[in-house]
Amino acid sequence: MKRFFPLAKIAALVASLASVPVVAQDNIGFSSLEERMTAAEFRATGLDKLSDQELAALNEWIRMRSLAEQEALALAEQQQQRSGPVPIEDMPEEPFEANLVGPFDGWSGKTEFVLDNGMVWQQTGNDRYPMAPMESPKVLIRPGLFGGWTLQIEGYNKRTNVERIR
Repeated sequence: MKRFFPLAKIAALVASLASVPVVAQDNIGFSSLEERMTAAEFRATGLDKLSDQELAALNEWIRMRSLAEQEALALAEQQQQRSGPVPIEDMPEEPFEANLVGPFDGWSGKTEFVLDNGMVWQQTGNDRYPMAPMESPKVLIRPGLFGGWTLQIEGYNKRTNVERIR
């Protein structure tokens, strides 16, 4: 008899557990699902219905995914540290995306936009555009008319003119 386990439950469980840090490439620092969950949680998610081999395979998949995510984050951090901020003389000529650093709730004239790549841009006009508070939103910065630049927050259609100050 084949057991049915809702795919949505597995996806939600794996997504929440895959981000748990893993310390080493072997099993040191890795906690299996059975170790991370209470007996009640283990039963409620239906994991108790998996065979030992199926549970081992799921644990290994989570461990490998966690390792890959940790390696990707470490590599990105190393590249950012090596490259540092983009010098002003090395201005991009194409549109690019980055994330703002910290909380953001819109612009209100001469607002400074600190990006996670080390660049700092400032609003050139006095237009105002309040937004719902958000944490480190993605921005699109693209060339505008006559050598200017515009900044747009992901998910919003409004743009503001900006210039790079650092």
